[in-house]
Amino acid sequence: MAILVTNDDGIYAEGLSALNRELRKIAETIVFAPSTEKSGVAHGVTLSSPIALEKVVLDGSIAYAVEGTPVDCVKIAVKGMGIPKPELVVSGINAGANVGIDVIYSGTVSAAVEAAIMGIPAVAISLNTRESPDFSFAARFAAELASSLLKDRFLPEHVLLNVNVPSVPEAQIKGVAITKQSRSCYGEKFEREDVSPDKIVFRLSGKLSDLTEPLDYDVAALSHDYISITPIHFDLTHHPSIDSLLRRKFGR
Repeated sequence: MAILVTNDDGIYAEGLSALNRELRKIAETIVFAPSTEKSGVAHGVTLSSPIALEKVVLDGSIAYAVEGTPVDCVKIAVKGMGIPKPELVVSGINAGANVGIDVIYSGTVSAAVEAAIMGIPAVAISLNTRESPDFSFAARFAAELASSLLKDRFLPEHVLLNVNVPSVPEAQIKGVAITKQSRSCYGEKFEREDVSPDKIVFRLSGKLSDLTEPLDYDVAALSHDYISITPIHFDLTHHPSIDSLLRRKFGR
């Protein structure tokens, strides 16, 4: 029984190490993670160049640093290296929440989505801070959840769990909320710098909007110090629109 561990913050990220240490208490782990940070690459795959990987030592064990995206890591581990198919894939622990529209952009979540595409149960886990993060509780919670998944196998095929943990002391966490993905998006803005007559540089920034949704949405639950667990899948079809479109008889 093995767990494949990956992330988008890179092979030497503190969150990955904390997660791997806790998961090793419940099962064998194997780590394939990007050699450098790949935040925000979504479900990107490397097609234009070969993908190199290098053996490194992580917490006293061999791990693999992959010169590619989080999705590349999962693909190479399962289909390239030919390791036995893992029982579970856990991606994280991301420094910063992945809620609302973040789910679309996140390399952390996309690694778990790739596992789900392959029919492997998967979890993406994130901590709601980028400033001096303490991953210890989130790592323990991830291991508890992983243990339950390995034992009971309660996830439907092609469904993964997107987990977000508040960045507050453990005693202040109010509980676990099973949530929907918020529709909250970023209020984005670009800072422009004209570096020469022929060259302009833009830097993107923005803040996630607050839609004042109820606590059964991920953004709201997390902001009220609940651990948010959202079941998601990769079917992007809007099924209610099918009948309406069929009635329009396009091209006839």
